[in-house]
This record gives sequence, C-alpha cells and structure tokens, in this order.
Amino acid sequence: MNAAPPSETKVVIVGGGIVGCSVAYHLAKLGCKDVVLLEQNELAGGTTWHAAGLVGRLRTTNSMTRINKYSAELYAGLERETGHSVGWKQVGSLIVARSQDRMTQLRRTAAMSEWFGVEVQLISPEAAREKWPLLRIDDLLGAAWLPNDGKVVPKEVALALAKGARSRGATVLENVRVIDVLCRDGRAVGVRAQFNDPGTGEVSPQEPTPHQRAQEFPGTARPSPSPGGEGRGEGERVLQSHFQSRRLASSGNAEGRPRTDDPRVVASADTFDIQAEFVILTGGMWTRQLGLRCGVSIPLHPVEHHYVVTEPIDGAFDELPVGRDPDLCIYFRGEGNAVMLGAFQALSKPWMVERVPANFSFRLLEPDWEKFAEPLKNGKWRIPALESCRFAKFVNGPESFTPDNNFILGETPELRNLFVAAGFNSVGIASAGGAGKYLAEWIIEGQPTVDLWSADIRRFGDWANNRRFLRERVTEVLGLHYQMSWPNREFESGRGLRRTPLHERLAAAGACFGVKNGWERPNWFARPNTQTGTPATHHASRLTPHEDRFADNPAPDYSFGRQNWFANHAAEHRAARASVALFDQTGFSKFIMKGRAAVAVLQRLCGNNVDVAIGRTVYSGLFNERGGIESDLTLVRTGPDEFYIITGTAQAVRDSDWIRRHIRGDEEACLVEVTGAFGVLGVMGPDSRALLSRLTEADLSNAAFPFGTAQRISIGPAMARAVRITYVGELGWELHVPIEQLALVYDTLTDAGKDLGLVNAGHYAINSLRLEKGYRAWGAELSPEDSPLEAGLAFAIDWNKPFLGREALLKQRTSGVRRRLAIFVLEDPDAVLWGSELISRDGQPVGYTTSGSYGHTVGGAIAMGYVTHSAEPTAEFLKSGRYEINVSGSRFAARIHLRAPYDPERKRILT
Repeated sequence: MNAAPPSETKVVIVGGGIVGCSVAYHLAKLGCKDVVLLEQNELAGGTTWHAAGLVGRLRTTNSMTRINKYSAELYAGLERETGHSVGWKQVGSLIVARSQDRMTQLRRTAAMSEWFGVEVQLISPEAAREKWPLLRIDDLLGAAWLPNDGKVVPKEVALALAKGARSRGATVLENVRVIDVLCRDGRAVGVRAQFNDPGTGEVSPQEPTPHQRAQEFPGTARPSPSPGGEGRGEGERVLQSHFQSRRLASSGNAEGRPRTDDPRVVASADTFDIQAEFVILTGGMWTRQLGLRCGVSIPLHPVEHHYVVTEPIDGAFDELPVGRDPDLCIYFRGEGNAVMLGAFQALSKPWMVERVPANFSFRLLEPDWEKFAEPLKNGKWRIPALESCRFAKFVNGPESFTPDNNFILGETPELRNLFVAAGFNSVGIASAGGAGKYLAEWIIEGQPTVDLWSADIRRFGDWANNRRFLRERVTEVLGLHYQMSWPNREFESGRGLRRTPLHERLAAAGACFGVKNGWERPNWFARPNTQTGTPATHHASRLTPHEDRFADNPAPDYSFGRQNWFANHAAEHRAARASVALFDQTGFSKFIMKGRAAVAVLQRLCGNNVDVAIGRTVYSGLFNERGGIESDLTLVRTGPDEFYIITGTAQAVRDSDWIRRHIRGDEEACLVEVTGAFGVLGVMGPDSRALLSRLTEADLSNAAFPFGTAQRISIGPAMARAVRITYVGELGWELHVPIEQLALVYDTLTDAGKDLGLVNAGHYAINSLRLEKGYRAWGAELSPEDSPLEAGLAFAIDWNKPFLGREALLKQRTSGVRRRLAIFVLEDPDAVLWGSELISRDGQPVGYTTSGSYGHTVGGAIAMGYVTHSAEPTAEFLKSGRYEINVSGSRFAARIHLRAPYDPERKRILT
C-alpha cells in the first residue's frame, strides 16, 4: 500500500506513465532524491500499457534522433540495472517502399542517418523478404534496414524506471489524483491532491473553472453523453483490463516551497497539499485539462489508435524485425507466435470526449472494425498469411496528439517552475527515455542542455489550445507518421485561424497560403502564363470539406524535385532583384519594450549594443549561458526608454518568455506583444525608393534616410513606421502599419506601383533571396546549440559590454570553434536542394544543409550548412576542400562560399 504522501518535496511529478517514470528516474539519477511521483490510478495504466512498444532510433532532426538513440540504449540495459525485465529485443526494423517517391525518401533518410549516427542500409525486396519471410514483395522497389532498432513491453519499462527511481530515493505513489496546481506570484509551488478509491479510481467530480470555459471555442457543441456514463464520447465502451499493475511504494521527504494560500483553489477535508519547488505534468491525455485549471495552455487531444493481434499461427515471429509499409499506412511485428498489425491512417478519429475520465485506467475503447477495414485489407496484401487468420485482440486505445506531430516538453511560459512532458504522438515509448533525461537536465541545469526547440512548449500560442481546432487538426496528424515527407509540406486541416486584413486581396491575387504559428502567409502566387500546375481547391480545405474559404486558389504539387510553383517563385525572386516586390510580413512577432530599465535589461540580454540613438535599428542575438543563440531579433529605438522589437513569426511566445524571465523584480521594464496591432509590408527592390517616394512627403534619399534607421512617414492617406532594413538583400523598407490601415496602404502601393512592375511575392521568394545574401534564419541556421562565432555573426556582438553568454563566447573565441556555417551552390543547375542533405568534403561527411532553395540570381540550387572539423575550420581549410551534397542518394558537386555569393559588399542595400 501507499506510504503517506510528504507535505513538501523538491519535485512533484503528475502522471505515472512511461514518461513520468522516466523523468523521476533521471532526476534521481542526477542526484535529486526529493522527488514524488503521483499516479491517479496505477502505473502505466493510461496509454503506456497498450502501446505497441516500437523503439526506432531515427527521427527527422538530429536532436530528436539523439533522444530516441538514448532511449534505445537505456532500455537495452535497464533490466541489468534494475533486475526488472522490460522485454527489450533488438530485432531491427524494416521500411518497405512500393513507389519511386518513397524510395527517394528512403535515400534521403539513409544519407542523413550517416551524420546522425544511425545505421541505415538500403536493401532489395528480396533481402527484405529474407528478414520477413511472410512478406509479399512483387510490388516493392526496395527497403531500408535499421538493424539497431528494437521493441519492448512498454508497461514493464515504466515499472522498471519507477523501480530505478525508487531505489535512488524517489517516492512513487499510486491512486493519488492531482486536482490542481498550486501557484503564487506567477510560479507553481505545489499540487493539491486527493486519494482515489483503488477499486474505481473515482473522486469527486471537478467542474471546469471559468478560465477553462473561456478557453473553449465559442459555440462548440457538447457531445451527448453515451449510456456508458457522463463524459464519454458517443459509441465508446470501456472494456475489461488486460493486465493488472504492480504497486510501487516508497517514502521520502524533502525541502519545499512555502504553503500557498491561492484563493482559486479551495481545500476540503479529503484533499491535501504537497508543496514543491518544481511541478512536472506528465499526465498524457489528461494533461491539457489539468493545464486549463491553472491557466496554462497545453495543446493536445486524444485520438483513437488501433492495432490487432492474430491468434497463434504456424511459425515463430518474436525475433522478426518491426516492419513498416508507409505507402499502405501499416506496421507489423511479431508477438510470440502471433502477428501484430497496426496502422497510421491518413485520416484518424479523435476521441470525442469532453474530459478524459479520471478512472480510464487499463481500459480501451470499442473496437472499430469499420475504421480498421482498409489497414486490415492492406495488411493481408503485404502479409498474405493473414488472409486465413483469426484475430484474438483488437486494441483501440486513445493516445494524445499535438497540432504539429511533435511532443511537448519544457517549462510553461505562463507559470515558472511548471514543466510539461506530454503529447507524444505515438512515439512515447521510443522517446520517453531521452525525453525524461533531457527534461531532468533542464530542471537541474536551469536550461536545456541540447536544442529542444522542435518539442518546446513555447512554440505554441493560445490559439493552438482551442478544442475545435485540435479535434480538426489531429485527424491529420496521426497519419503524418506514414505520409510522404514532402519538402514544404503544409498542414491541410485546422486552417484559417490567423489571417491578416489582406487575406482576401492576396487570395484574389492567386496566393497559395502556408501556415506558421497559426498565421496564413502567402508562399507563392499563381500568375497568368507562369503557373505550371493546375489550379485546384487549396490544400487547406481538403480534409475539411465544410471549409471552402480557400477554394479556387492554387495548390502545390508536391515532389522531391522542382514543384509546380518553380516558375512562379522565379518571377517573384527576379522581381525583387530587378524592380520591386511587395511582401506581406504581418506574421512577424512584434513587441514594445518600455520603462526606465528597458535599456539596462536589453543591454544585459543582447550581444550587440542597443544603447543607440533614437531612430536607429540594431540586429542582435540573444544568447544563453553557454553562448548558444536563443533568438535573433531587430530592435528599433523609439524613445529614451522604449524599443520596438521585431522577431520571427514562430518565436512570439519563446522570445517574450525569454525576455520577461530575465527582467528582475526591482527593474522597471515592461514587454507588451503587439503582433496583432501592426501589419507589415515589405517593399523591396531597386525601385522601392521610386515607388515610396510617390506616396510620401518624407525624404527617402540615402543621406536623409540611411540604412539601419526608422522614421514615421506618410504612405498616401495613412501613416507607417518605415524601417530601412532588408531580409532579401535589396534596397527596401519594412512598413509597420496600424492593422486597421493595412489594407489601405496595400491598395495605395499596388495602385502606385503598376507601371514599375510591382508584384506580390511570397515567403518562398524570401527564403531564396535571403540564402543568396547569406542571411541566417533562427530555427534553421541558428539554435541554442549554435554559437554566433560558428554562425558567422560575431559582427553583431559588442565585446566591450557585459551580456548573457559573454564569458562562454570569450572562451570560445580564444579556443576556437570546430564548425563553421557556409553557403553552398550546386554546379548542376537542374538539381534541387530543400535542406537536410548530407554535405561531404573530400568524400567524408562533414555536416548537413540547414535550409535550401533555388537561387535564381546565382543560377543554381543554394543551401547553408555547418562544416565540422576536428580542428578549427579556417577559411583556408574550408576553401581547399572538394564538396558534394547528397541529393536523394546522388552526390552533386558544390561550390562553397564563406561570404554571400550575391552582393557581398552590400552595395545594393546601402545605395
């Protein structure tokens, strides 16, 4: 039975699935013994117990691959360490391809895996059948073999991790439900909990708080409760548990935070509080609703996910590899002398439940044979022996999915010391070990020890936590695991949430929209006589036929080669170089920083000197203590104690959180986000001055309005803050306009620019233009693991003032770096680069491309990428090598550039 819960501890973990147990294990392993894990029912009883147990090492990014590689290594030795068997079998995995496009994807995967340190072999269909003798191969073109992948029994992994945590002093308590997070002064300071009835897992029902109700989409219909009970979606039936959990108990004591008197949480006779310095939410599909109770946005939603297990059939299958046929959306593996068959269908089914029931432990949803009909048909095609099989088990278990198919990790921006690890999108078993390790390090070190941006909770704003949006988006997300990983693939569901006032005008001009941080942004424009594809219903409405707001707009024709917008993109790119182009950049994140301490705070955070004259702009990085780049931004000094700050579309929450957390309590400084208050129009190109001069009385000459300055000017009948900067490498201005005047300014510009050849241009053109000019992008070339010295941004550092990360960078400047960012242009003008291609120097891998496009001015595919060397890669070393870039399995010769291949002297910008 459970020991009495302590009244205080250093860390309390809410949720005892494999992720929560992993966090507890790794915290204890790092020496933090004052850890209490609370599970509302029994360990592993949520999603963990019914997971398929697949442990693949390779992911799409280096950091995510690092997480999975560590998990596999951990599981392989966990039984030896804890004495608890986890069922680890290194059986390898097999991915088969039945189309040329899938083979291309596998070739790209195999090339990148070489740099990630994961062994991948491309093999023939016959070799694939040798590894899985029951496979049908007459329609296959090849396969990828990953010999170091494996499988586990997920529930046993969780129990082993809990045992390992307990042996190091952590406390593990079952049947304790957390009903609220205690908070004070913007920090989590503990939890309020109550004991469950071990027989039912039931506790007193908790009504949604007003905040909770406010977070739901207005007008969202509530599904009628099924006969099974309140809160269950239509058609749900709770089945008998297949397993019984073991109980783990221990006692512990620790130092904690003072007790909170938060009036929002009312204690009762059957509740108790645990004070804690850190609270970690690892409650899987329950995490969102707990977050709502304390005002924290955690966008995830449960989805029904299925697999079946055959009755025993002739043969031994347990040592066969995990098989995947993404073209048929199925996976399969042996389970003793039976076969498990699962699916990642293109369209999935959200679990339509208003609140995940507290007692949903070791339970499943009703089998949905109708939904599983196509995967079953496909499974019988790939493994003909299944035709005559009966199925002993149908597992329909809910799993939590996020809006972008990456899990959620890190400290919440709303509450300090509240961390989340949830929403694992069916990779929770493969990722739990590494996620637990790196989250534990984050807590102990006070910052992530590796680049975790793709999983960072701060990549989402409140817009993403809307339940109607989540239900629509997750129908698509589950299937993305097996859909083709096309370059520039856009989400098709849950679109249209954040639109600028120009949306209808841009749509009428032929915009093909993409989405970033919820913003609909033009990627490219279709024009008469230039579109090579066929107009079609825009991809944003394919999965939601009731939404036709994008009908008749062009659709991308995805491929790994030149896509159907190539000619359109070329026209936009060349217009910016030769005449003038107009970009809607309203999605840029924008802030106003003001207060008597504004200069002091920004001087402390920014590597560059921000104490400049009013009206000057400053480009600067924000660095962490290790010297890594947390963000890069542009600041406009608008007053003695005021700055207007511009940063990337995706970085709104991240950057505001970073700056705010570094404002000291005694400093008078305030940061306010104004992204939605101002639209941004980029007027770029050699004729930009001529165009704007027609519309303003301001003097736009180089002497009166030099580069790197900002002025308030008139644009026709409207006013704008004109900022003379560029992200495309041409003369130009960004016009920051009050949102209510954005359409007026756009119309004024388009009317006045007709005879100058003004064209609408999209973000694909911005990408190719900035690559030719060598401009870095945060999230691609820049990350918390990259330093400004490696990235070639030392010019934007003022070494004569203190700033966060300065000591680490000074040491690096003395000792030298081991990698440098460079620009590459392919010699073959017909090849295409997208990013994530292997770079070789003199036949040896040295890095990979961080982003890519086609440089229509330089006449070839262009990319950036880091070159790594055992010693400092000097300019002489870099220039002396022979470079090749692996494009879908073929190596193409590339020229390296250490300066921008286009206008390296900046003459076109400074004119």
